[in-house]
Amino acid sequence: MAVVQIINVLTTVGLLRRVMATVVSTDHYTTHGCLCADSWGYKGSVVSGCSGSGHEHGGRMWCRISPGCKSSAGTDADGPWDFCFQGKDPRLHHVLVVDSCLATVMPKNGPNKNLDHWPEVLRPDEHRAAVRCCSQDGMACGNRSWWKDHTSGAREICWQDALYSRAVEICKQNGLRLCSPDELTRGVCCSKQWTPCNHLLTWTTAGVRFPNAFGMQPDSTYKGGPVPVADLWQ
Repeated sequence: MAVVQIINVLTTVGLLRRVMATVVSTDHYTTHGCLCADSWGYKGSVVSGCSGSGHEHGGRMWCRISPGCKSSAGTDADGPWDFCFQGKDPRLHHVLVVDSCLATVMPKNGPNKNLDHWPEVLRPDEHRAAVRCCSQDGMACGNRSWWKDHTSGAREICWQDALYSRAVEICKQNGLRLCSPDELTRGVCCSKQWTPCNHLLTWTTAGVRFPNAFGMQPDSTYKGGPVPVADLWQ
């Protein structure tokens, strides 16, 4: 009887470990587009989310993954595991940045030659870019509210370094919005006076969001890589 009880206890413990590992963490994402398990066993303790110390896998944080993941970094005796982020997957949102004033529209930036930059695709929670704002109809560039004359510098709004969320906020506070790539490249925000924003990459309205935990979406073709400029600028 004692042997049977011990076997039942061990079986129950094993089942509990597996059940605990099926609870999904909505806070920690993995590099294969999945979610960490909310509760899983690690070195004799029950841990949550992205809690593997990394000593086992080259110093990188890792976790047990929730069910339904199409791929993982590996599998060991306790099941599949994956490298993970301490929070949301930063690859799920991409935004196009373009030069806010092309040299073909305005060859000079004040007394200097206007220099162009190639468009790029940035991750808005990690990268920074310049901020210009457009009117709702896209026909005008937003002006600084405190601007009086040329001694105040360029008339148009120009922030040189901001996260995407801050850029959206700046424009919204002024009753404006971010400009589209086409609006910027036709010169709607070219400042007649010298300004660094005439030759800086600038946040635009062109972007794409992928589904959370794309590695658990059977119809998702996104693999986590950079999005080509041509996919966002059409």
